[in-house]
Amino acid sequence: MDPKAGVMPYNSPYSAMMNNPVMFTDPDGECPICIPILVGAAISAFSYSAGVALSPGGFNNWNWGQFGKSLAIGAVSGVFSAGIGNAFGRVGSQGIFGELGRSAGHGLSSMMVNGAFSSEGKVSMSNFLAGSVSSLIGSGTHNLSSAAQLGSSALAGGISAEITGGDFWTGFAIGGTVAGLNHLMHGPDYEYKGKTYKSKEDLYLAILADQGIEQFGITDVLSLAAVIDNSGHLDKRFVSKNASKGTSIASKYGSKLLPWEMPYKMPTHIRNGSVRYTKVLGRFLGRMAGPVGWGILSYDVGMTFYNSHKIYNRIINEGN
Repeated sequence: MDPKAGVMPYNSPYSAMMNNPVMFTDPDGECPICIPILVGAAISAFSYSAGVALSPGGFNNWNWGQFGKSLAIGAVSGVFSAGIGNAFGRVGSQGIFGELGRSAGHGLSSMMVNGAFSSEGKVSMSNFLAGSVSSLIGSGTHNLSSAAQLGSSALAGGISAEITGGDFWTGFAIGGTVAGLNHLMHGPDYEYKGKTYKSKEDLYLAILADQGIEQFGITDVLSLAAVIDNSGHLDKRFVSKNASKGTSIASKYGSKLLPWEMPYKMPTHIRNGSVRYTKVLGRFLGRMAGPVGWGILSYDVGMTFYNSHKIYNRIINEGN
């Protein structure tokens, strides 16, 4: 039996992870619903603090009672938002009417929760609009990054509350809680090489790392060595006027192995705004190792990102 069964009488003591292992984890038999409570409270705490900081007088207006009430509202809202997300499932899985139902659910829960904690016990239409509009925005932006989805939903909640006579930061907290505990946690899953990723950021990083391993090899190690060597860390025996102070190993020993002079001076690199030339074959080849190395590295970096974007876009499009 769950050792915390008495804390959650509404849930069967034999129903692991509140019967939703996709969202909740309960490795030690504690309270899996604590995550929505903490997330909702944290978002409300941020919103209250931001509202006080930006108000005339700043933190002189701080009220611990109001702060505690915002934490309580955020905690309860977090539980309701997570529950609505569980009821409607993955974003987009129920079609447009399902998303409208999700929006109405968030609007009603936001209105009732905030109304229950108000001094008069009255419900507010601005809270309803903050919850429902932010939910619709969260559903419409599920193709964007998690940060963009969370930010747009929070702003939508705040603006909706503001234009209907409510408090911007209260609506901001509602929108952030709705997006964080519903849309982000119930977005589509992405599969890549047998593994499932919950967010687009994790998916892209996994693809990028995999493609980097495939693209880079011993050629790039040698190219990197040539680039570093071409920086000219070896001291010269003598330095003529306007000449570079250092030389590379490839240039130094290339001129000894292949000392023959070519008919014409060939450009090798640009230093201090001037093109450098040489007629010595070995020195020319040694100096060209750096630019060639840069070219190989640039090509492989570019191909890594190109292939990663191509694979990423294909998976995202298939998931939607």
